Amino acid sequence: MNGQSVVHSNNKTSTAALFGGTTTNVIEVPPGQRGGSVTSAQQSFFSSEAAIPTRVFDAKRDFGGDVQRAIDAARDYGRGAVAYLPRGNYRVSRTINITGGNYYVQGAGIFSTGISWQGDKVGPVILVSDPQNVTLEHMGIHPPTGVVAVRQVSIIPQPSRMTYEHLELRGGPTAIPHTFTGNGAFEAVGLSKDSVVTIWDAYSGGGGMSFDNCSSARILFNVGGHHSMGVIRVKGTQIDRSGFFGIQTCQSRLRIEDNQSVVASDVYVEQMGMRENMRGPYLYISGSPTLPAGRVTISGPKICGKNYVARGPHDNLTGRLDEPYETYLTVDNYHGQLSSVMSQYYNPNEGYEPNKKAFKTVCTGEARLDVLLMANQYQQASKSPPSVLPVIEGGPNVTRTLLGNRFSLLQWHQSEPVFNVNRTSSGLLLAALALDDFRELGEHDQELNHAEK
Repeated sequence: MNGQSVVHSNNKTSTAALFGGTTTNVIEVPPGQRGGSVTSAQQSFFSSEAAIPTRVFDAKRDFGGDVQRAIDAARDYGRGAVAYLPRGNYRVSRTINITGGNYYVQGAGIFSTGISWQGDKVGPVILVSDPQNVTLEHMGIHPPTGVVAVRQVSIIPQPSRMTYEHLELRGGPTAIPHTFTGNGAFEAVGLSKDSVVTIWDAYSGGGGMSFDNCSSARILFNVGGHHSMGVIRVKGTQIDRSGFFGIQTCQSRLRIEDNQSVVASDVYVEQMGMRENMRGPYLYISGSPTLPAGRVTISGPKICGKNYVARGPHDNLTGRLDEPYETYLTVDNYHGQLSSVMSQYYNPNEGYEPNKKAFKTVCTGEARLDVLLMANQYQQASKSPPSVLPVIEGGPNVTRTLLGNRFSLLQWHQSEPVFNVNRTSSGLLLAALALDDFRELGEHDQELNHAEK
């Protein structure tokens, strides 16, 4: 297929016919330490039974619209009960508390059931404390900017389990990774070791989500919202890093601090500079050589690096898209490995300027860092000359590995391989480790989402 490179692991290239008659552009990655999460063709991905509510406590019918009383009743009953919030807007001025276990807090849909905040400027609207198999789902939570919509904490040193599904969360300001230092619309703080949080289709309205000192817990984003989740911020200096933070599919940008680790198989973003307040890198990671080494492994973003140039002082979106944004990934003293695999980086610079370097990964600091760019597509507009290669800036503490990447000119339908860098045993080991990260993500998905309860 037009000389497309193939990157594969634990497969055999015994026949050149599989690759169009030649294996020139084939890079064999050695087997990693992990196998597939599916072990046989007979293994099922789906549960054979669906949960049926054992009892429904209707907030309007049974409690005159008092949300907390409905939740307390479902908590006291347990056993799969539902605290149901029918269609409507519920105005609350005191934090709603979710504790206990084995029940649901359920609305009629994100556009049908809404909770608005009438309280102070602190919040949160909902506080989730040490839940044991609790689900919050199908509603919108709409505090003003600066008030957290949902906060989850651990008070006791025992594992908890919480599921968030089909939620619209507002409250955090729109921000970009290298300037986002707030809590966002959702925050989890200090979750106990072995706690589990699964998130399905959560939309934060650009307000972002924050996870602080949760690195001994397991957090899994499954299928993200069709709108942006804002910036996902992961931070914390705790030494116990035995947990896992995984993202399967969502639309977001990432800020990873304190050498925290994240594996993201598909985090979509596009047109980084569409608005003045959205300029900035897709990914910002930072840390310290004194903290445990981390791993950030991403795949799937389609990144269009264009700055937005306003036509006037009151312009919103009617201006030009101009001046290609050069820096896609920003690294500040992060210690560990950064891998970008099977991603698409698009720089639509119509008027190519030789002094501009597209597709930049900028690394600062003295921490040891291994950067792997593998099987990515680097696309340039038709007026640009060929061979505008990805750039990894950094000092001698940064190792650079480029394997199986392609450069293409969109309108000319031309494609050529990017020159491989560090195609050695050490570089191929980095590739194997990155692929193992995705296998581990699959293992957590299989266990948390598809195992029989």
